[in-house]
Amino acid sequence: MAAWPSSRAYQLLYRTTAVDGSATTTVATVLLPSHPAAGPRRIVSDQIAEDSLTTNCAPSYLLRQNFPAASIPDKQLIGAALAHGYDVVVPDYEGPQSELLVGPLEGRETLDGIRAAENYAPDELDGNSTKVAIEGYSGGSVPTIWAAAFAASYAPELQIAGVAAGGVAADLATIVAHADHSALFGGVMLALVSLARAYPQLKLSKILNARGAQVAAVNGRDGDGCGGGVFGLAGGTVSEYTKFTTGQSLSDFPPLKAILGALDAAKAAPAPRARAFLYNTVHDQIVNIAAVDELYRSYCQRGTTVTYERSSTGDHISGISTFALMAPAYIAARFAGQAAPATCSSRPIDPKE
Repeated sequence: MAAWPSSRAYQLLYRTTAVDGSATTTVATVLLPSHPAAGPRRIVSDQIAEDSLTTNCAPSYLLRQNFPAASIPDKQLIGAALAHGYDVVVPDYEGPQSELLVGPLEGRETLDGIRAAENYAPDELDGNSTKVAIEGYSGGSVPTIWAAAFAASYAPELQIAGVAAGGVAADLATIVAHADHSALFGGVMLALVSLARAYPQLKLSKILNARGAQVAAVNGRDGDGCGGGVFGLAGGTVSEYTKFTTGQSLSDFPPLKAILGALDAAKAAPAPRARAFLYNTVHDQIVNIAAVDELYRSYCQRGTTVTYERSSTGDHISGISTFALMAPAYIAARFAGQAAPATCSSRPIDPKE
């Protein structure tokens, strides 16, 4: 197990809900702090940015391999939670089919992972009265914002005190439309493979050219390593790997457009009832800032108490370090019962910015 201030760890196999509503299972890793915080126990559910398409890269597998903490993208977030004395749940939110970026699936699997931890007797948690926080960056932002959105209807018994999401992949259609020449273009190719798994009506043969099909085959077995597919096509373009000329024309392809529309968190998901913190840099190479602005406006308009940090420095990769400093402080304040700062009235975002 990675070298964090953890005294014990469990891995729980639990029942959850697949994309089509059928029953499925996945795994959560539960880490207990060496020095629990005073007072009632608290849980942080950390969604590691897996960004991969096989279970060989699932958190439950990587966390058992004695990898140094530096090899885990969320090392600062998990370490901070344990150092604060909180229990940490790390779900395999992509499920047994490794369905990356499928928000409704990942949100439910995250919520059920928290339920599994709360109901695991040896952990001696306080059951449904345990305060919970949910956090995730980049690929981990998707299960985080969808879990927050679904909590009231899918898991109303959970006491979610706060939500923190950074590098927020709120609208995949916008990401696809602006993908050309991105340093992280490979993430779009990973997404196409994943969406075709989750939604059988999407046929990759209708989207990918021969070169793209070769890349998809490698990605499907994580041939470039865990998360390696994100970086393997830096500067690539849609016309190089698909039968479409631009990202916009690809995102407008009717079967894909319908799926992407259903995965738009600003329009297709309920607004969270829990207090939320959003972080994104304006210069993000893959997440278009306009989509995060739209999510923020949507939350504000629908009554979520939200704090938005819209940074003019850094990019998608460096942003994880900034987020890992800000998110733990936000969560600690929510666990302490402090009033959450709201920026909806003081920081309106003009769509023309």
